[in-house]
Amino acid sequence: MKPVKLSKHLLSDLRTLIADARQDVARRVNSALVLLYWKVGQRIRQDILKEKRAGYGEEIVHALSAQLQIEFGKDFTKRNIFNMIRFVAVFSRVIPGTYPSIDTALERAQLFRQEGLDCSAWTKL
Repeated sequence: MKPVKLSKHLLSDLRTLIADARQDVARRVNSALVLLYWKVGQRIRQDILKEKRAGYGEEIVHALSAQLQIEFGKDFTKRNIFNMIRFVAVFSRVIPGTYPSIDTALERAQLFRQEGLDCSAWTKL
């Protein structure tokens, strides 16, 4: 087979398209995961903990964690589930009794980072 000479411009453009698509996929996956973790934390906080820090809540989180890890893996450890609950608790304090949208929470996290405040617990979920 005769070797084909590829245009450097074409190859460069294709590399950029592929890299951009991969980056877009990673961003979408990260956004979907943050939204999932927000919804999990919100659901547990509203339905089970009734907006309070109940002692029995720890038992429930342990049981949830055990079951969710069997079905969905290590992302649902007790520690991660508690972080999901804290994520909602911390980022919903702007107007007590209400929950801002996840976009609002993410905007706040960005502001925290810009101000040099630590929000690493929320970005590692």
